[in-house]
Amino acid sequence: MKKWYGKKAATKIKYAEAFETADFCRQITQEEVFTYLPMLERSYVIDSTKDWVNTGIEITKGEVIEMSAEGRFVWKREGRELCGPDGADVYSYSANKPMPAASTGALIARIGTDAKETFLVGSKKTIVATTSGRLYLGINDDKTSDNDGEYRVWVKRQQKN
Repeated sequence: MKKWYGKKAATKIKYAEAFETADFCRQITQEEVFTYLPMLERSYVIDSTKDWVNTGIEITKGEVIEMSAEGRFVWKREGRELCGPDGADVYSYSANKPMPAASTGALIARIGTDAKETFLVGSKKTIVATTSGRLYLGINDDKTSDNDGEYRVWVKRQQKN
């Protein structure tokens, strides 16, 4: 987009629909869209019954990442306990959760496979990556098998100046 509209205009683009590239005369893939238009948000559905979702996004140390989420799910089917991305209103401590001190059902993330790099996202978070690696999104729960529902999460890399 910088090529056609200039750097300043290209950084203001938030949404893009499928288009053909003039250079190749073909429809570009989703991965190419995010390569050409890194300012676009990627969205993910986070199934509450899964521990971690691999986003496929490789993060570089020092990179600024914005995340936002919405949705609700039942985090305890037998009690029909609902929560949103910030977690359950009722505090429930469990040493077996990825983040024991954070609310059950909260949206969490980590960079790489090291659990020490896990951090709370909730409904909105901007981070500066402290390490490099793949971005994973997850649910802060010690028993995801009794959950029902999902979150929609948007991930956006901030443009480097």
